[in-house]
Amino acid sequence: MAKQRTGKVKDKWKAKEWYRVMAPEMFDNALIAETMADAPEKLIGRIVETTMRELKGDISKTHLKLRFQVSDVKGSDAQTKFIGHSLASDYIRRLSRKRRSLIDESYPVITKDGFELTVKALALAEKKIQSSQGTAVRNIMKDTINESAGNKPLGGFINEMISGGLSANIFSKCKSIYPLKRVEIRASEIDFTPKTETAPTLDTVPTPETAPAPDVVSVTESSETLKQTSEETGVKKETEKTPELEKQTVEDSKEIESGKSKENEKEQK
Repeated sequence: MAKQRTGKVKDKWKAKEWYRVMAPEMFDNALIAETMADAPEKLIGRIVETTMRELKGDISKTHLKLRFQVSDVKGSDAQTKFIGHSLASDYIRRLSRKRRSLIDESYPVITKDGFELTVKALALAEKKIQSSQGTAVRNIMKDTINESAGNKPLGGFINEMISGGLSANIFSKCKSIYPLKRVEIRASEIDFTPKTETAPTLDTVPTPETAPAPDVVSVTESSETLKQTSEETGVKKETEKTPELEKQTVEDSKEIESGKSKENEKEQK
C-alpha cells in the first residue's frame, strides 16, 4: 500500500500577493497592469507590454506597443523603466500592401545624457524610386535621428519618437528628394547593459610628449659591451688554434717541400 502523506499541502496561490505595475515618470506613472508574486524580488526584471491606447486612452495609437521592465518594488507598487517600442506587424503590412518602394533601416544612436538606443525607421513610397534617391532618403533619416538624439535627453527623445514628431521631421526633409507617402519610427530598443572598459582611454595612453625618454646611458653601455665582446671573440678565433689544425698545417708544408725537391731533380737530369 502507498504511504499516505502527512501534513498540510501549502497553497502557492495563497502565498502570493498582488502588485501594481506602474509606468515611469515620463508616462505620468500610469498604471500598466497588475500581477502576482510570492516575493517582491521575483518581480525584478519582469517585462510588461501594453499599447498606447491602454496606457493613455489614445485610440489613434492602438498599433503602438510599449515595453517596460520592472526595476524596483516599493510596497505594493512595482516601478518600471521604458525599454523600447514597436509597431504592430499587421499595421506595417497594411501600410506596405500597395506600395512599390519600402526603405527600412536601423540606426544606433546615443542621447544627450549618454543612453544608447537602436532606432528602426521606415519610409514608404507609392512608386519605385531610384537607388540614388533611396540613398539620399537613408542619409536624411540617419542624420535627423542622430541629431535629435544628440540634442535631447532620453525622456525627450522617447517622447518625440512616440508622439510622431521625429517621423514628421524626416518626412518634411525628404520632400525635396522624393514625395514619400509615409515615414514611421517602427521600433526602438534601449541598451541598459553595463559597459566595461577594457581598452585604455586617451588619458592612459602615453603621448610622445608624456612618454618616458629611453635610458641612453644603459643603451650605450650595452652596445659597447657587445662590441667589446664581439672583438674579443674575433681575436680568439684568429689566435686560438687546435692541436689537430697545427698538425695538419705541418704535414701540408712537408708535402709541398717534397714536391719542390722532386721537380728540381728532374730538371737537373
